Amino acid sequence: MANFRTISYIEGVSLLLLLFVAMPVKYLGGYPFAVTVMGWIHGVLFIGFVAMATHCAQKNKWSNRFYSAVMLAGIIPLGFFWLDRKLKRL
Repeated sequence: MANFRTISYIEGVSLLLLLFVAMPVKYLGGYPFAVTVMGWIHGVLFIGFVAMATHCAQKNKWSNRFYSAVMLAGIIPLGFFWLDRKLKRL
């Protein structure tokens, strides 16, 4: 579970970097390469997040509702803070 919490945190930070650093650099600074690089990194991390969440859900017998909430937290900015709190309680 500790590994999943770590990947969740890293994936969440990569989403924030993509939205609040790379996107402004692209549209305000005129450097689309920032989104290309950060988007690729975030995509790889998100795939890892989904794979680890699925593994943890099967291993720990999460309910479909909790698993859906975990997936939703993976796509909402700052959702990883909520997720980390929930995972600490498990």
